Amino acid sequence: MVGGETSGEYAAPLQYRSELVAILADLQGVWDSPRFQSGIAHSRRRDFGAIEVRILWTLARRGPLRSSALAQLLVTGAPTISKALVKLTASGLVRRDVDASDGRAHTIALTDAGVAAAQDLYDAGDDMISELLADWPADEAADFTRFARRFLEQTIAYATRLPAP
Repeated sequence: MVGGETSGEYAAPLQYRSELVAILADLQGVWDSPRFQSGIAHSRRRDFGAIEVRILWTLARRGPLRSSALAQLLVTGAPTISKALVKLTASGLVRRDVDASDGRAHTIALTDAGVAAAQDLYDAGDDMISELLADWPADEAADFTRFARRFLEQTIAYATRLPAP
C-alpha cells in the first residue's frame, strides 16, 4: 500500500454493519436477477426474457412511455429496449402510438393482450408471495406487510431528501 491506496484487492469481503441492509441488498439482487425475472415468466409458460418482463411490468404500472423513458427507468440502453420491443410488438403485446404531446415522437403502450400478459406476471408475483408465506401465521404475515409498507413509505421520504445527481 502506497499513500493510503490499495491494489484493489481486499483481505476480506466488505460487509454492511446492518444485517437488515445486507438482507435487503441480497433480496434486491435475487429479485433483480435476469434468471429470477425470466423464471417467473417461464413459471407462467411465457417465453419472456428479463427485459421483456421488466418492460411489461413497467408499462402496466406507469402507463404508456417513450422508449427513451423506458430505457432510463430500466437502466439500460436504447438498443436493448428496441430489441425487446420488436419481440413484444411481434407478439401483439405492445404497440407504438403517436405521442399526444409531440407528434414526431411515439409512446409504447400495452395492447389488451399485453395487459393480460402483465396481469399474469403480477398474478405470478402474488402466487410466489403466497407460497413464501404459506407457513407463516396470519398475524405475522400481516405484520410483515404492515412493516414493509411503512419501510417503503419512509424510504420514499428519504429518497426525496437526497441531493439530485
